[in-house]
Amino acid sequence: MHDASLDNFKNNPQWKVDRALLTSFDAPIYRANIQHLGMLGVSLAADFITVMSPADGKPANVELSVTVSHQQIAAFYEHYVLTKWQWMQDLYHVAQRIKAAQDGTDDLGTLAQTKSLRRVHWMGLQKAGVTPVDNVQNLSHFQV
Repeated sequence: MHDASLDNFKNNPQWKVDRALLTSFDAPIYRANIQHLGMLGVSLAADFITVMSPADGKPANVELSVTVSHQQIAAFYEHYVLTKWQWMQDLYHVAQRIKAAQDGTDDLGTLAQTKSLRRVHWMGLQKAGVTPVDNVQNLSHFQV
């Protein structure tokens, strides 16, 4: 079976883009319990707000009028996936901090501290020649 859209993709090195619709996430439980965040303590509440604020449920509809290459589109989506992966890591870190507070175990430290460690770790990987696009399916090297 022949796919005409594939031929169109191969024969057109660039696409005209007029908008990009990015997915978003909604966290109604977060919004409903904002008044109780003080129970978490200042440091943990600050981290919680930091990671949950992007979850506003509003899709980002970016209006554009540009012509982009396939490589630029691929780079855009690679960056988007990487950004979402990093956000997931931040959410996990804050969840672990909340669990530690509930269990009475050692706190993992602030999100800012963890992000700093991740940057140092990532810089070491970059020196070794590893880039995000090298291994998009196995991003475990972003974990600290």
